[in-house]
Amino acid sequence: MGTNCAPYIAAEDLMPCCFIQQVPGQAYMVRTAGANEGVIGVTQEGTTLVPIDGMTNTSSIYAAREGMTVSYHGEHAVCLVIAGAAIQAGQYLISDANGHAVPAVGTGQAICARALEGVQNAGEKVRVVVEIQRYAVPNTGE
Repeated sequence: MGTNCAPYIAAEDLMPCCFIQQVPGQAYMVRTAGANEGVIGVTQEGTTLVPIDGMTNTSSIYAAREGMTVSYHGEHAVCLVIAGAAIQAGQYLISDANGHAVPAVGTGQAICARALEGVQNAGEKVRVVVEIQRYAVPNTGE
């Protein structure tokens, strides 16, 4: 459940483990989500091509190149996403300007996922469950 939920096409080159959203006004097209934008899911962990020793191939860093079908994790999927800041287990997460996960800190934010574990640094991958709650108010228990 959750992977390859609908046939979307990359409107731009997409990095692995990033939040994505449908391009407004364009059917079946997705792009990297921006800061506090609603999402449809997280791009796959793998890349489009396997790197070959001694060869340079820029395609080997992307989850999907522009115009390619996108493999992604949708609602309720457990997956990895790149952290844009330190994250604690249980925190609700939103997208930053790069499609990376950062903690939700206020009300009225576009919740994208909930952290299943914590990480200390931006750039690390964190295991999450995709929980799309458009503009929900997270219950922090405080």
